[in-house]
Amino acid sequence: MVITCDDLIFNDFRMTDYFLVSGNGSDGEIDDVENMSLTPNITSVFVGENVHSTYTSQKYDEANEFTVKFARNDCSGRANDYFTENELRQFNRLLTGKPGYSWLKLVNNQVMETDFYYRAMVSRIEYERLGTHVVGFDVTFLTDGGRAYSEEQTIYISAKANTPFYVFNNSDDLWDYLLPKVEITLSTAGTLTLKNTTDDWESQVQNCTAGEKLTFDSQKNLLTSSKLRRFILNDFNLRWIRLKPGKNEYMCNQNATLKFTFRAARKVGYVS
Repeated sequence: MVITCDDLIFNDFRMTDYFLVSGNGSDGEIDDVENMSLTPNITSVFVGENVHSTYTSQKYDEANEFTVKFARNDCSGRANDYFTENELRQFNRLLTGKPGYSWLKLVNNQVMETDFYYRAMVSRIEYERLGTHVVGFDVTFLTDGGRAYSEEQTIYISAKANTPFYVFNNSDDLWDYLLPKVEITLSTAGTLTLKNTTDDWESQVQNCTAGEKLTFDSQKNLLTSSKLRRFILNDFNLRWIRLKPGKNEYMCNQNATLKFTFRAARKVGYVS
């Protein structure tokens, strides 16, 4: 699939910084079929001699691939429309210099909501030549699954002891928990208890000190402290902080400052 956009941001590469435009390079035919990678991968099992399978789970984990064609912007003021070897090498370095997945943002000025990011990597780069000159280059991106993500959201909470506060998870994934990164600065020493009363899930860390900042990276299962602590996981009940879809009610057992950071899932396909 070939897509167009008004701007593209990937690592240190930004399309509009280099007087580039994207085009579909089509012959005028309209392709009205778009693969959104939302075909479920369903797992089921047979129990005993039962002829009917039992549903176990399903995931929307198909990786999507698309190509963006770059050309020189007519408003760049250049005398020619082809790319020099130095320019192409610079683009390739910015696009492929970092291995693995990075955040990719596609901007379309005709669409109101454009805060969509994709986890993607460059899988192929091809040049389009006119004679001996390169007049365009095609970059193919491979995503890590059938979803996009929102802008990074940061929520600050000044929690009062044993007083409810709320965090809203507006993810489009209505089945799975969202795993945020949470920084908690404690006011008093002792045991920290943070409870999500929405699903009765309680995270607890013992032997805390006043002024200590604990950082829970629930996605990576990492817990760190601003204080020098040995075997911090021995004091943790290993219940990582998580957000249910929708409204989450929390309660902390002491006065504390909390910072929630996360990206919510977006099931949108491509803004093209």
